[in-house]
This record gives sequence, C-alpha cells and structure tokens, in this order.
Amino acid sequence: MSSLLSQSDQENLIEKLQIFEIQGRDKRGRILLRIIGKFFPARIVSFDVLKKHLEEKIFPRLENGPFSVLYVHTDVQRTKNFPGISALRSIYESIPINVRQNLEAVYFVHPGLQARLFLATFGRLMFSGGFYEKLRYINNLNFLWDHVRRNEIEIPDFVSDHDEDLEYRPIIDHGLESDYPRVYGAPAVDSPAPMYSMRFHFPELFQGLLRYLREMVFLCWARPSPQEQKECINKSGAFNYDSKYRGATAKTVTSLQENGDLSKDGFLFNHAHVLVGSGLETYEKGKIALQSWRHFGLNWSFVDPKTPIQSGVKFCVCVKEFVPWLMMPLQVVYVNENRNAKSAVASFGFGSGTLQGHLLAGEERFSIALDENNQVCFIYRR
Repeated sequence: MSSLLSQSDQENLIEKLQIFEIQGRDKRGRILLRIIGKFFPARIVSFDVLKKHLEEKIFPRLENGPFSVLYVHTDVQRTKNFPGISALRSIYESIPINVRQNLEAVYFVHPGLQARLFLATFGRLMFSGGFYEKLRYINNLNFLWDHVRRNEIEIPDFVSDHDEDLEYRPIIDHGLESDYPRVYGAPAVDSPAPMYSMRFHFPELFQGLLRYLREMVFLCWARPSPQEQKECINKSGAFNYDSKYRGATAKTVTSLQENGDLSKDGFLFNHAHVLVGSGLETYEKGKIALQSWRHFGLNWSFVDPKTPIQSGVKFCVCVKEFVPWLMMPLQVVYVNENRNAKSAVASFGFGSGTLQGHLLAGEERFSIALDENNQVCFIYRR
C-alpha cells in the first residue's frame, strides 16, 4: 500500500468511507464487524494508518466477547482496492491476541475462485489461529440471511445488483463454486437427464489456479535465472510489516524476549546459536560464507551469490516447492560489523526484511561472531 495523502487525510478517509463498521449481530447473537472490500482505498492508505484506526476505533469494541466478521468481497479489484496478500496477513496478525480469540466466524460474501484457491492453499499456512476453519463462504445474499439478522445490517446496493447478475451467469463465468445443483437449461433432446452445472470444473479450476499463482506469487517452473529474479525484485513493493519493527533483529535477545508487542502483534521469535569452530581463520571463513550466501546453498534453496550485502539492496530467496520454484523478495535492512583489535573479538551480520510479494512477513538476521574465548559461533535470529 502506498500513501499519497497526509496521515490525517487518510484517517478521515477511512472514517468517511465506513469500510469497517460494527453493525448488528448474527443468528447466534455475536457482534458483527462489517467490512466492505470495495470501499478500501488500498493505493492511498498506508498500513500504519489502517492499523492505528483499527487499534483505536475497532479492536477495543471487540474485546469483551465473541464476534463475527462479515466481509463483502464484491467488485474488489487487485489494481484498485486490494491491499495485497502480505498486507492482509499483516493486518490479521496485528489483531491483539484477546480480540483474535474472540473471533468465531468469518462470513465471506461473493468469494472469487482465486480467493478460494489462495485461502485453501497458502492461506492455511499464512493465517494462524484456525482462521480457515472459521470461514463461511456466501455465494448468494439469500444464504447470508441464514446466518445474519437481516434487519440489523446494511448491505450496499451494488452487492445486491451483483447478486442478481450472478443468477444469470454460469458458475465458471464468475468464479464461484456451487454449493447446490442448479439447472441452467432444459435437457437435450437425446439426453435422459437434465443439464446440471458441475460442482468442480477441472479445466477452469486449473486455469484459475495458474492465473492466481502468476498474479499473487512469484513462480518459476525451472531454476530462476538472474533476469527472472530481477523481474521479481522490480515487481515487489515496499516492506510488508510494520515500520516500528524495522531493524528489530539487531537488538539483543533479552530485549526481544521482553518485548510484549512482538507476540501481541502475532510475531514469533526464534533464536539459534551454533558453535562452528574456533580461531580467527574460522571466523574469516564463516564471514566469507555469509557474504557469498552459502547459508542458502541447498538443493532446494539459493540466493544469487553475487548479491552484495549492503543496506537497501533487494534480493530473492529462491525456494523449490514441489515442482515450481518460488521467488520471495527481501531487502537488506542493516549490516553490522565490529572488531576489537586488542581482544580479537569480532562479529559480522546483517538483517533482511520481507517485501510485498513474500508469503511471510517479518525479519531475519544471520551473523558470525568470534568471542573472547576464541570460539566462533553462527547466530540465526528471526
């Protein structure tokens, strides 16, 4: 998400558009958070402003009991009002733990085929807390009223209009999977049975999956070439996680463990400290290995070894997932190198953060250190 407005203007815009509204209850008596995807100005509202709005205006009202989300996906377009997969995950992970635990159901109105495919595959890994199991797909507003108190919720007219339009279009045209058989015409003269729309349209399903993969993630069927990695980097956006955590992995382990905001915002902290040898020569070899990205030198993972380790440099981690290769864009956030000539203590390390287009959100640090006991350790932190 990029910002073209001042922070105050962005805040006013979110309020004016009523993207997030707490309205009514569902049939089980749970408070409803209504979200209209089409209203979201993804290109001019920053993640930080959106997060601030949710923390101040929405989350406090959801802390005291179970609630449901009514998300209207109607007419959402990737180029206009879709913030991106990484941003969606960041928004979800920014929900306080106590609020997230109160979420019991998500009614997803007018899901497209691409949205279904994503949530059924990568979504299971990216969203924690059993999010996928809470999803309820609503293909038609008539089904929504089976779950939601109709007289307590406002649905924009364009949603109803879209609903009527879908009634006269084949399922494969609007990317929905039918939850019930529907007759689309009279039986053929030589056919003893009616012509029903099939629940699974395999050619269309496969084509939709390929289209989704091309648009949402960076894939390559063969080992990614330097040119393909460059294209991935050029298409990637800015960092996909909160700016207040930029450079967090450069802090001490103790300070990170004591930082309650990390777990509150859904981040997991991992730290590994491995003894690899002793002496200055071992340290220098370890430093060269890091600088040439040999820690990613695996059969199923690599980084272009010519990539310079300098603050601001973007690069791709290429990972082989089953048949295709997946390219995940990152950017070097900082580089730290220290050496004490008197005590022979030395360290070299760098941290990199995930960019838009990466399936995860966060930061990781790789470093090599020679301590006062002449021991050399490899340190990994994320």
